[in-house]
Amino acid sequence: MPILHKSAPEVALFSARGPNIKDFNFQDADLLKPDILAPGSLIWAAWSPNGTDEPNFVGEGFALISGTSMAAPHIAGIAALLKHKHPRWSPAAIKSALMTTTTKLDRGGRPLQEQQYSETEAMKLVTASPFDYGSGHVDPRSALDPGLIFDAGYQDYLGFLCTTPGIDIHEIKKYTNSPCNTTIGFPSNFNTPSITISHLVSTQTVTRTVTNVAEEETYVITARMHPSIAIETRPSAMTLRPGASRKFSVILTARSVTGSYSFGSITMKGSRGHKVVIPVVAMVHWR
Repeated sequence: MPILHKSAPEVALFSARGPNIKDFNFQDADLLKPDILAPGSLIWAAWSPNGTDEPNFVGEGFALISGTSMAAPHIAGIAALLKHKHPRWSPAAIKSALMTTTTKLDRGGRPLQEQQYSETEAMKLVTASPFDYGSGHVDPRSALDPGLIFDAGYQDYLGFLCTTPGIDIHEIKKYTNSPCNTTIGFPSNFNTPSITISHLVSTQTVTRTVTNVAEEETYVITARMHPSIAIETRPSAMTLRPGASRKFSVILTARSVTGSYSFGSITMKGSRGHKVVIPVVAMVHWR
């Protein structure tokens, strides 16, 4: 039986991480991954008695299993709950509701920790970042009533593909049967509930569109960022009627080069109690 400490949830050693900038040139990686964190360690799950890949579980109907294969069905099940409550929501709307309503704190009220190997190959805990947990640990109850969603459809995804450097437009046409007639300016303008700029030079403005899926509400928008980057949102507040959509801009300005990614977030607090949070990730370059 697993022992649950106040440090739960933690990002497991085997959990997929974001880009390793030491190994690759991520100048064009303007989409945050992973998306979200979910339970995946020592999960009591159904098991085929005929399974032979784990001798301890042969003949058993259930097993304690760890892996991303256990986190994925948690998210799929919560997504099904959202789809049942909101049958007309798009996949992007459901994903947005999951991502904007997460928690970044463990059961002890401290920032989420991640498991790492130390220099002596012993396991240690260090403070996690969006490259470890994405937008945070899933919260099903909050996801059912997100207040605002960042929606996207087929044309939005196509625009993202057609705008991302290095992707062959002929390949896009081959697999989608759609020509690249649209552009979103920068890949970072893709209407996802996170903001990533891997090559911030001077100042860059990113746009997002939110849609109100609750009653009329006024939202106050605040932003925080590592001191190496100035961040500003326009407007600083907005009122949306039910079903209404509204654009807002995020202006990021480089202050100093740190040689690593800087992290922050944008919080939209509603007058009716909704709280919508998205992570912001950027790296400053002089040119």
